[in-house]
Amino acid sequence: RAHYERIARVIGRVVRDQARAEELAADVFVKWQRNGGQSGDLAEGWLYRTAVRGAIDEWRRQARRERFEGLFSASCEAPLVTT
Repeated sequence: RAHYERIARVIGRVVRDQARAEELAADVFVKWQRNGGQSGDLAEGWLYRTAVRGAIDEWRRQARRERFEGLFSASCEAPLVTT
């Protein structure tokens, strides 16, 4: 439980959306279980590293989505040129 809250906070600082951070934190723990669920210091380091990488990936997805949505909305607003 203590690890989950820490992981969710770390992710939340990157993605700036607490609900999405909690979803990503749950994904981190699912990955942890699938990979054998180490314990002790190894688990804490693995969880933290995986959380940061997942948060950065999510941040990149959001930035890419916003960029393409901006391009799409600009192209939809432009008048069609017919000759």
